[in-house]
Amino acid sequence: MTDTEEKTERDAKAEAEPDSIPLSELRSELDGEPTESSTRDDDTPLSGLRDTVRQQNEDTETDVSGAFIEEDVEPIDSAGVWADLLMDADAGEGQFTAESGADSTLVISKRICERCEFLADPPALQCTHEGTTIHELVDVGHVRVSACPMVGPEGETKRSEE
Repeated sequence: MTDTEEKTERDAKAEAEPDSIPLSELRSELDGEPTESSTRDDDTPLSGLRDTVRQQNEDTETDVSGAFIEEDVEPIDSAGVWADLLMDADAGEGQFTAESGADSTLVISKRICERCEFLADPPALQCTHEGTTIHELVDVGHVRVSACPMVGPEGETKRSEE
C-alpha cells in the first residue's frame, strides 16, 4: 500500500467518524454547535452550578451600546499647543518663579538644621537666628533656607568655632 492510498483511507475513516477528529468537540463548541458532551446529562460534580452560571451569563448579556454617547469634538491644534508652551520658555520650571537678590535661598540637608543651636523647639520648624528663614521642607531630608549662618553662600557647611 502506498502513502497516498493510506492517506485517502485515513481521510475516509475520519469523515465517517467525526468524533475521532482531534479537538472536534472543541471546534464544535466554538462554532456554537451542540456537542455530545453538552447534550448528554452530566453526572459530574458541580455540573448544575456550571449550568446555572452559564444561564445567568446568557440572561445578563445586554446591549451596552446605549450606555455611551458619541459626541463630536474639535480637533486639537498640536502646533498651537507647542507654540503656547514655547512662548513661556523663559519662565522658571514649576509653579513659582525663583526670587533673585541678596536673600537667595538654598536647599540644605535637614540634619544641618537639626544640629543647629538656632532651631526652635518642636513642633515648630523655625530658625530663631535673626534674618534667617526656613521657607519649606523640600522633601524628607532637605529644607529650603535663606541667610543661614551655618551654611556658606554656595551651600557648603561652615565650620563652627569651638
